[in-house]
Amino acid sequence: MEFSRNRATDRRPEGDRVLDASFVLVDTTSVETNLLHEKEIQNNGKSGYTVFKSDKLAIVLVMLDEGNSILPGKTSGTMVLQVLQGQLDVKVAEQSVELEPMRILVIRPDMDCEIHAAKDSRFYLFNAIE
Repeated sequence: MEFSRNRATDRRPEGDRVLDASFVLVDTTSVETNLLHEKEIQNNGKSGYTVFKSDKLAIVLVMLDEGNSILPGKTSGTMVLQVLQGQLDVKVAEQSVELEPMRILVIRPDMDCEIHAAKDSRFYLFNAIE
């Protein structure tokens, strides 16, 4: 199997990593630590780090400071949200769901969706492209 890599950038010099291979082991503690020290989370109150990406699945660790939002628009595939810390208010097709640790939300493709941090939050966003 061929594998794909992410290339390091000026913004993320340690960013050279495998994104897709026969298996990808993710050190979530290191990823969280890296995100916490990036200027983007400090300046914008939100940041994401792709830990796996293939043609059918993307997994991103997202950090949102309280009051920030992402994804106003339609979902591109089946999306799964798993909160590690904090609280999200997720609006899906005009319904609101409160999402906290130990809860998982699955959203079908082509749904209007917005994710809002009610508290400082860390969560995984799994996006399965159909």
